[in-house]
Amino acid sequence: MINTKEIFEKQGIRSTTCRIDLVNYFTKNKFAISFPQLEKALKKHDRTSVYRNLIFFEEQGVVHKLYDADGILKYALCKDNCAEHLHHDNHMHLTCNKCKHTYCLNEKHTPKIKSPKKVVIESVAITARGLCENCKN
Repeated sequence: MINTKEIFEKQGIRSTTCRIDLVNYFTKNKFAISFPQLEKALKKHDRTSVYRNLIFFEEQGVVHKLYDADGILKYALCKDNCAEHLHHDNHMHLTCNKCKHTYCLNEKHTPKIKSPKKVVIESVAITARGLCENCKN
């Protein structure tokens, strides 16, 4: 289980109510979350505070952003607390056809792609569609 206090201490982040609520929401849900979902769930905080803290968390390596299979921008908690601007989120994602949640498949890394000489590939995103563990049963 991810400990919010440990995340803040390891990353050197000052703890605020909004930041604690954000991390707790990610921890509780275990799937990638869009900004509108966060805004609705954390309505006791103004949308600007939620957005600024979300972007701050991405910069600090607490969350990473991804696009689900429908092209919707979502955010997920980094598994290993990445270093600032050095996300170790080179893994696949699964968007469930039934519940529509998007999950990190941390154990499934994206393949290395050999690019043409004049091209520099900086990241690869693979999002699969299927059924999550809950919906499969």
